[in-house]
Parts: sequence; structure tokens; C-alpha cells
Amino acid sequence: MLMCFRPRQLVALVIAFCGAENFAPAASPAPGLERFYIGTYSGAIYQSSLNPGTGSFGAISVAATTGNPSFVAITPNRRFLYAVDEFAGLVVGFSVNPTNGVLTFLNQQSSNGSGPAHVVVDSSGRNVLVANYGGGSVTVFPIQANGQLGAATAHVQHPGVSPHAHCTTLDASNSFAFVCDLGLDQIRSYVFNPAAGTLTTNTTLITSVAAGSGRDI
Repeated sequence: MLMCFRPRQLVALVIAFCGAENFAPAASPAPGLERFYIGTYSGAIYQSSLNPGTGSFGAISVAATTGNPSFVAITPNRRFLYAVDEFAGLVVGFSVNPTNGVLTFLNQQSSNGSGPAHVVVDSSGRNVLVANYGGGSVTVFPIQANGQLGAATAHVQHPGVSPHAHCTTLDASNSFAFVCDLGLDQIRSYVFNPAAGTLTTNTTLITSVAAGSGRDI
């Protein structure tokens, strides 16, 4: 289960739950609890736990210190977590300790655009997709067997004077990527190949939206 919050306050929260059923290596703190991670602008990724039955939260602790990890995403097998460092223009990979939830730095790559605002892992667990808000582009990075990010396999620059890619969402079949662009006021569609990590513009599915509403889906 993956849940993301992006409030308009200074600190944006992105919560990735670890402990979903059907994933044997899930990093769950205790039976009945689900661990989640919180991305911030304060130089750290935090972790806590949720009791779904009572709605109560556990203690908050630092899982890793790193730049400004404003958005985070976790792989389906819960072994690796990726964060965008929005001010440094980076995407950073971590391994997840299944016992205590602590994150260990693996490597980082340039996001190939300024102000990366959103990161998502495709459902096959083979690729990370990053939306660069300042650069107005989207980049795909392969996830290697050890969790490290490989060199980019796709990079698409949006057209126009002031494109601002803000969010990437993949469909249930893992075949299409939809990118919200707040600068173009569009939702742009791409054919996604998870095996090759490529994006092909789907010109028949570029949807215009109301001004200022191309933020998230």
C-alpha cells in the first residue's frame, strides 16, 4: 500500500507504507503495525508506524539524513526506497533494513532536470520515474539488482516556455505513464516499456486541464 500526501505547507509529507500483505520481505515493525516513511525539506527521511485498527501512530525517528528528500517511493518488495533531493536536482537510493526500518545510502543520480518534485517506482520494481518540476521533464532510471540506480534509460523534455512536470502516475497495467504538467496545464501520456525503461510520447492522449490544475493525479 502506498499513500502520498503533498500539502501546501512548508514541509511536504510523503508516506510509503511497508508491511502490506503479499510481500514476504515487508519491513513491518511488529504484527498489526505498518511502518511508513516521511519525506521532508529538513534534511532527513523519518519513519513511524501506524496501527490500522486504532488509527494511532508510533514514535517518529530519523531513518536517514539526506539533502531535502521532499518525496519518497518504495519498491513493491519493500527492499529499497528512493527519494528526490529537490534543491540538489538528485534522485537518491537507499536499502531498507527490514528489522528496524533504518535506510542505508546506496547511490544517487542527477535527475536530469532542476527541482525534481515527484518520484515513483513502477509496479515491476525495475524502474524509478522522476518528474522534474523546474526542468519540465521526466526521467527514467533502472533499478539494479543491488538497488542502486543505473544511468537514465529515458529522458523526455516537455515543450513550451515554462513546462513544470509535477507528478507521474502509472496505470494498472504498467504500460502507460501520465505526467501532470502545471506549467502547460496538461496531462501528458507516454507509452511505458518497463523492460527497457523507455517512454514514447502518446500524442493522442495529451489532455488540457483548467489553468493551475495540472498538479497531481
